[in-house]
Amino acid sequence: MKQIMKQVRLIFILLIFLSSCAQDPIFNMIANEIEPKDPKIKGSPSKLVRFNDDIYTANGKLWKYSDSNWSSIGAPSNIYDIAAGGNELYLLSVSGSNTTVYKLGGGSIWNSTGYNMIQGLYSDGAKPDAPVYAGAKRSSSDSSDYAILKITGDSFEFELAINSPLAGVADSYFATATSGIYNRSTLTLITGSPVYSIAGIIDTKPATEGVIAVTGNGRILKVTANSIEEKTGSYPSFTGALAIYKRDDMNTPFLLLGSKSGIYDLGYREMSLDGNFVLSNPGDSIPYSTVSDRDKYRSTLAKCAVNSLIQVPDSTGGPDGLPIIFASTQKDGLWSYRNNEWNAEE
Repeated sequence: MKQIMKQVRLIFILLIFLSSCAQDPIFNMIANEIEPKDPKIKGSPSKLVRFNDDIYTANGKLWKYSDSNWSSIGAPSNIYDIAAGGNELYLLSVSGSNTTVYKLGGGSIWNSTGYNMIQGLYSDGAKPDAPVYAGAKRSSSDSSDYAILKITGDSFEFELAINSPLAGVADSYFATATSGIYNRSTLTLITGSPVYSIAGIIDTKPATEGVIAVTGNGRILKVTANSIEEKTGSYPSFTGALAIYKRDDMNTPFLLLGSKSGIYDLGYREMSLDGNFVLSNPGDSIPYSTVSDRDKYRSTLAKCAVNSLIQVPDSTGGPDGLPIIFASTQKDGLWSYRNNEWNAEE
């Protein structure tokens, strides 16, 4: 009988031990749970753009980040996309099936090209004087009748006919959604590029990686004038959000990549621009990371799909001394990394 009681006690102790181990992740999640804030910029903000040392985004209204605060500024109504270039900020207004592009503080851009539906505005954000392009479509034609238009002065000029929407502009390249990557100088397709579905493209120079494109099904591409080099690795799917992250205490900058691996594994990944094309989760390589607490990140922005990212230069957002980062999410408004955590920007 004593032997039986001893075995029962051992089993009971083992069950308690296993139960406590199973609850540790739950207690850890509770300890790192962050109270969500109500975003000042709600919904699905546009890409984040730097212009004249300020940062802009739009969600129907145009918003400006200046002197450490976001404020709505005067602009035409229904602004849902923006781009900076040619020393101007351009605004895309969408009302039903009607689209109009404006200059900030100026008039509209005249469009006589026949491609009357403007779907997005793009420029090489690394160069303030770079031209701005529009992805456009004829409203009266079939779904494959797309074009790239260039803003010249106060009007659009036809640049190139394409068979899918424009997905981005970087350095000397146009990236289209499904019809390949074009050399902007020769307006010819880069060999091998039409097999990829491009989600975003960025110029990382002076890093040796140069121009990098990502796809919606988890591929990273190094783009050169004559070829596409697909990098090998275990990569998540990408949203197209791409941004450079730099710190004085880091010899090598990061590339931040909007990602989506599951309903609770969204947010972004970090990739050191050291030529190895290895991705990590925010917080995996502290102190060389964009966050100082991995679990806090996983309980916050990792649950949101991200469309655009931008680092605020020369900023410190909290006690950990790390720079402020803004993220436009797909449906949860504008977020920021401040005070050692990701949360909606109030």
